[in-house]
Amino acid sequence: MNRKTINLKGTLRSLDVPLIMGILNATPDSFYAGSRQQDEAAVVRRIETILNEGGTLIDVGGYSSRPDADDVSEADEWARLEPVLRRLMRDYPDVPVSVDTFRSAIARRAVEEYGAAMINDISGGSLDEQMYATVATLGVPYVLMHMRGTPRTMQQFTDYDDVVEAVMMYFASELRTLRRLGVADILAFPGVLAAPAEEIGDLDEAVLQLINEVLVAFNQARSREGEQLQQHLLQRLQQMEQILDALAAAFPQLLQQHMDKVRQRLREAVGDVENDRLQQEFALFMQKADVDEEFSRLRTHIAEVRRIVSSRPKGSIGKRLDFLMQELNREANTLGSKSIAAECTQASVELKVLIEQMREQVQNIE
Repeated sequence: MNRKTINLKGTLRSLDVPLIMGILNATPDSFYAGSRQQDEAAVVRRIETILNEGGTLIDVGGYSSRPDADDVSEADEWARLEPVLRRLMRDYPDVPVSVDTFRSAIARRAVEEYGAAMINDISGGSLDEQMYATVATLGVPYVLMHMRGTPRTMQQFTDYDDVVEAVMMYFASELRTLRRLGVADILAFPGVLAAPAEEIGDLDEAVLQLINEVLVAFNQARSREGEQLQQHLLQRLQQMEQILDALAAAFPQLLQQHMDKVRQRLREAVGDVENDRLQQEFALFMQKADVDEEFSRLRTHIAEVRRIVSSRPKGSIGKRLDFLMQELNREANTLGSKSIAAECTQASVELKVLIEQMREQVQNIE
């Protein structure tokens, strides 16, 4: 069972049995007339009454939260609180004291100067933006409450589409903020904003089941994506082979036409093309136009990419495929640089387009 506790002045108090907190207001106009105490004798009587009737904590306030209550300055609020806090610290040092205030400066003085054990904030930090950070620094429990406006104006802000939903959403948001700041003990409707311990096991099981379903769906989606990617790459490889086959079939004729054209230009330029030296230079020039090696390397790289994509070997293949894309692109560029006809240039461009399409997909592979 998940036991709930609260740290009051360094002592862990169990909340399995409710703790009773009595109210002592050093104000003339609080909600409950019986809580209003304005002289020292009345303060002592109220303290004794609370303790004798089973109270564990005493909540002291110096600012009335009654609707339409007048505003009280920080100085006046402290002037009301300090004598009560002094008396409690002197005569009842073991009694945990909660201070009802929305002002961070009051909270700090009450804790640091008079050992207050808890801060009870009617505004939930809305009237002093330093309150949350102050409570986190002081390391005391914090009673989180909800209020719109101020005690004097709150009656004007009672329009809710759904009051329960609005208040619950408010508490959920503020609790996250307080916990991020490191406030450990936050009192905000235990059992309402937190699920009972008995339900946590069921929740864990439901969460684990949901996570498992998500992972299964994720793996299935990745498998489908992998199959589509495989087909994408294989189709482009097939198109590259078709381009190479067509160019290889046409190349002997293209080469012969190129040779005839070059020989004709030589004849027009020098007249005698039967000169031995000229024949040697012509032969070397024609060798540079030969692309058999490029055809061979392109086919080898295509076969290797197909083998990797089709066999789906275990481990990382993304880098290997990316390297092969670079090699394919290099050979396609070389093919283009040796172009002897428009058909060769067109084939080189089409090959590079297909290679770039594959490279974009390969970069998404691990």
